[in-house]
Amino acid sequence: MEAKRIWQSMYTFPTAIGVIDCTHIGILKPNRHGDEHINRKGKPTLNVQATFDARETFTSVDVRRPGSVHDSRIWRNSQTRSQLINKANIVLLGDDGYGITPCLMTPFRNPTPGAEISSYNSYN
Repeated sequence: MEAKRIWQSMYTFPTAIGVIDCTHIGILKPNRHGDEHINRKGKPTLNVQATFDARETFTSVDVRRPGSVHDSRIWRNSQTRSQLINKANIVLLGDDGYGITPCLMTPFRNPTPGAEISSYNSYN
């Protein structure tokens, strides 16, 4: 897979094909289902999930979720996850707001300084 080869040559992370994250985009509170759009900071938003490849090019964008929806829930219900879940040795890298899955790697919490885990976390 081309994306995997490029990622490995640029970042020496052998199974990664890209990264994933969510961001909140401010909106006016909708009249219908407006409370669903209130995020944890009390602002009306859309929680937008995006994935990028090694060239920092968007590979997917999901703008359908209201601000109250957690990043990990967006991931669990995403088309991107459905496409990757059964592929061997292919992962996205995400932050610790996501749970680890066979196709999504996240940092270890509280690693021992100097351990290989700390090195792994530097990629995330």
